[in-house]
Amino acid sequence: MGGLASDRGGSPPRLLRPHVRRGALSILGASSRRVTERPDTDRHSIAIFHLCYASFISAPFIMFALRRTMATMGPQASILKQAGKVVCIGRNYADHIAELSSAKPKQPFFFLKPTSSMLLPGEGPCVRPKGVDMHFEVELALVIGKLVRDLKPNDLQGAMDAIKAYAVAIDMTARNTQNEAKRKGLPWDIAKGFDTFLPMSGVIPKDAIADPHDVELFLEVNGQVRQKGSTNLMIFQIPRILSDISRVMTLQPGDVVLTGTPAGVGPAVHGDKVRAGVRVAGKELLEGKIELAVEDSTRDYEFAET
Repeated sequence: MGGLASDRGGSPPRLLRPHVRRGALSILGASSRRVTERPDTDRHSIAIFHLCYASFISAPFIMFALRRTMATMGPQASILKQAGKVVCIGRNYADHIAELSSAKPKQPFFFLKPTSSMLLPGEGPCVRPKGVDMHFEVELALVIGKLVRDLKPNDLQGAMDAIKAYAVAIDMTARNTQNEAKRKGLPWDIAKGFDTFLPMSGVIPKDAIADPHDVELFLEVNGQVRQKGSTNLMIFQIPRILSDISRVMTLQPGDVVLTGTPAGVGPAVHGDKVRAGVRVAGKELLEGKIELAVEDSTRDYEFAET
C-alpha cells in the first residue's frame, strides 16, 4: 500500500507521506466546510463525514493490527488444527492421583481425545453439557514434529528431537460421566470427548522452553488459583511417555500429547472465567495463555445413567 511505510515486519506503520497527507486533509477540510455551511445539511450527514474522516486517519493502524493478529493466530491454526490425534497421559502426578483416590500406575497409561474437542483462542466459550459435572485439568501439551515409532524409554535426545513446539491445554472432563464409566468398566470417551472440552493456548515455540520437565503450570477460576504445580513432579517423564505411546501407535507430525495434570482439579460452571498458563523461571509465557468463559449448553444432550 502506497500510504504505509512497510507492509511487512513488526514495526508500527507510518501514516501517509506528509505531502500526500496534507493534500488529502485539505480536501477533507474543504469538504467539511461545504457540508457544514449548507443550511440544509442535517446532523446525519455531518456524522457520516466524521466517520469517514476517522476511518481515513486510522486505516494504517487497523491494517497493522490485522497483520499482527493474523501472524499470531496463523501458527496455532495451522499447526494445532493439523493434529491427527490427541493422546493424553493419565495419573502422571502423585498429588493428583491422591486427590482422586486412584491407584498409582506401574507404567504410563493413555487415552484419546477427539480433535473436534479442540478449542483454540478466540473460538468462543467452553460449553458445559446438561447434567455434566465438568472439571478442569491443566496440562503441558507436546506438539509432535516428526514420525515417532518404538522410541527407547531412555532416549532423551530422541524425545526432544520429536517435539516441534509446546502448548498449554485444559483437559476438560465430565467427572460424573467418567466415574460412572469407571464403576461399570466402560470406556471414558464420552467423559473426555465433548465439543470444546480441549481448550488450548497458542503455540509456544520450542526454544521458549529449554527444559519441559522444569516449568510451572497454573490455572485460575474467577481470579483464584486452583491448580499450580511443576512438571518436575511428573511420575513418568517425556521420553518414557513418548516411548510407551509409540510402541502402541505411531505418532505422526502434528499429533498432540498431553502429559498429565497436577493436583487441584475441580468444577467449572456457567459464568466462570478460567485462566491458565505456564511459567518458565517464574515468568509467564504469553503464547501459553488461555482465557475463556464457561457457558451452559443449549444442545439436546443431557447426562443420564447408562
